[in-house]
Order: sequence, then structure tokens, then C-alpha cells
Amino acid sequence: MVLGIVSIIAVVVITILVAMGIIREKYYPYCIGVMALGLVYSTTMLGIYVVGSDIQGEIMVSRNALMYGWDFTNITQINDNAGISASSIVPGIVAPFFSQLFHLDIVWVYKAIIPLFLVGVPVVLYYAFRKQIGGKRAFFATLFFIIMPIYNLEIAQITKSMVAELFFALMILAMVSTWHWQYKGLAIMACVVLATISHYSIGIIMVAYLLGIFAVRLVTSRIKWKLFAIKRVPIIMMVVIALIGSGGFLAYYHYADNGAVNQVLSDVAKYYSKVLIPSSVSSEVTFVPPSSSSSAIAGGKVEENESYLDRQENLVKVAIGLDFFSQSLEGKIFRIIQYLTQLLIVVGAVYLLVRHLRYKFTAEFVAGIGCSFLLLFACVFIPNFSNIINMSRFYQISLFFLAPMFVLGVDALCSIKKKENAQ
Repeated sequence: MVLGIVSIIAVVVITILVAMGIIREKYYPYCIGVMALGLVYSTTMLGIYVVGSDIQGEIMVSRNALMYGWDFTNITQINDNAGISASSIVPGIVAPFFSQLFHLDIVWVYKAIIPLFLVGVPVVLYYAFRKQIGGKRAFFATLFFIIMPIYNLEIAQITKSMVAELFFALMILAMVSTWHWQYKGLAIMACVVLATISHYSIGIIMVAYLLGIFAVRLVTSRIKWKLFAIKRVPIIMMVVIALIGSGGFLAYYHYADNGAVNQVLSDVAKYYSKVLIPSSVSSEVTFVPPSSSSSAIAGGKVEENESYLDRQENLVKVAIGLDFFSQSLEGKIFRIIQYLTQLLIVVGAVYLLVRHLRYKFTAEFVAGIGCSFLLLFACVFIPNFSNIINMSRFYQISLFFLAPMFVLGVDALCSIKKKENAQ
């Protein structure tokens, strides 16, 4: 509790000092790291045991690996409570390695060491954002990313995601770098592979983003607009990496956990083939979302006369305001703040298209922004899509590209105000 309060105070003080120009730009990454560390530790350091539900199965895998070695092919060596965590190198290799290296009980590795990977995510994103919008704007975009409650309250309870999201951030940094395309391609491929064997959900999302970025750049390749400037080799590189990553994913998870992950993916594909093709929808379809998070509730039944909103999870309904009038005053205020941030993200994206010359966005990052909007669109308009890992985590993933749009939305409002004052 004390650490949480201190962390909030630190975030407020650092933000004010940065806004006033007292803290110089070269110290921004350290400030972000300190704020992120405080917020993440305020969750992971609670009590004397690990915090969260998914993490219980992960720590079982680690204990078993310390005693008998890690066998990623055999989930039955532990028990059903471990879920499909045995497929990940994080509980299987990474956590036991740190436990032996520092002679720490595995519990404290989970509470203190592994969270440092999650702390690294906003620091890496700061460098990626800085290449697009400059230092101070990148600081505030990263700040927006870490103050979203999902970052320290939900992701901090999923060890696999803590590590995999760092590789996602590194992929984005490599993508917007000025490296030669060969080195850039190798770096992106390495990030996809490492994320895939850390957490299959993040690996799939990264491959999907690469394919989406390829599609967006392909469509915009003939537009004579600096924002969509294109070269042939990088655009081909994206799809090649995605296809290789997909093949490697299927090969690895064919053996991991006795093929449990591939079976989950097969079930999801069958479900959506019935939901998205009306002629194939039966009177009742049962779906259990393949989420590693306990917050994703089992899907339930799909009936022909139901609207898609009736089949969405509660957080989707919250996001689009369907429960606003049933909330308390505090709940209404919280939702209004959330809606304003969402509106600023949309305004920022439009402002980018109009004023793109003010910034230095790469075509790949702009395509990633488009993919993030498509991801959120799918969460709202495709029944039960958000339940695959849950709405809050999809939103957090989208912020890897959309966080700078919040700052651009503020830029747009400030620009309008300056014009009014000038008149």
C-alpha cells in the first residue's frame, strides 16, 4: 500500500518537473524506468507470495523444472492447474535460471526479478516513440502507456506476458530504426521467435501485426504521399518474417504441451467460422475462450436472434458506454475520463494524417497504428473476439502503437486554441 502511494506521488512529481522543463531529456528514460518500477512493484511485491491467478500455474512449472528439469512437450508432468504454461520458456527456463543464479527462492524471482522485464517495456517504447515525435512528446506518450491500470494491475500478474511484451516493444524499436534492412529483419525475426516461445498469445499478435503492416503498406504503396513512402525490400521482408514466424510457431507448438496450444487455435478457428458465416451458425454454439487470464469469462451460447452486443464481454460494453447510466457518480467520472482519452487518441490519429510533416513517423509505425484501430474494431464488433485474451489486454496491446496518438490529440487541441487566441 505504501509503495503504491509513493509510486503515484513519484509519477505526479516527475511529470510536473518534465512539463516545466526542469528534468532534461537525457534523463527521461531513467524517469520512466523509476515510475514503471514503482507501479509494477506496487502489485508484485504485495504480500509474501506471488500475486495473481495465472501466475500460480506458472510457478508450479518453475518448481517442477527446478526439481526435474523442463520438459516443454509434456504438460501432464505437473497437473491440469498449470494450464498451458509449460510451453513457455519463462517459467520453464528463465525463472529457474535466475533462481539458481541469485540463489533466490522462486517466489522472489517472480516477485522481484521477472517484473524487471515489464519495467523495460515502456523504456524501450520511449526510444521507439522518440524517433517519431521527439523526446518530450515521447515521454508523455510513454507515461500514458504506464498509467493505464492494465499495465501494473493485470500484466504484472502474468509472467509470460511480462517477458513477451518486452520482445514486442523491441520489435517496434527495430522496425522504426535506421538500421540496414538485413539487420532490421534479423532483429524483428529474433523478437518474434523469442516472444512466441515466451507467450503464444503475444507471438500470434506480433505475427498478425506484421501481416497487417504488410497489407496496409501494400495498399498505400502507390499513394504519392510522404507519410506512405515505401521501398520494395522492407515490405517483402515483413511478410516473409510473418510467414516464417507462423511456420515456426506451428512447429514448436505441435510438440509443446502435447499440442495443446494448436488445439486451442483450432477450436477458436472453428468457432469463428460459425460466428462470422451466418449460414453456418447453429442454434447453439459453445465457446470457451483460450485465455491464460482468469478474467476472461467463458463465452457461453450464441443464438440466432441475439445481437452481437448481447454476446460481448462486460469490458466491451463499458468501453462503448452501454453501462454509463447505471453507474455511481464515481463510476461515471471514471468513465468520462476514459472516454476523453479514447477521443483524444482518435483525434490524434486524424491530426497525424493532416499534419504528418510536423512529425517523423515511419510508414511501418503508421501502418501499426491502423492495425491497432482494426484490433479494437474487432473487439467491439466481432462477437466474443475480445474474450480470446480479454478486452483490457487487447487495449493495452493496441497502445504499443496508439499511445503517441493521445499526445497528438492534445497537440491538436492546443493548436486549435492557439488559432483562437491569434484571432
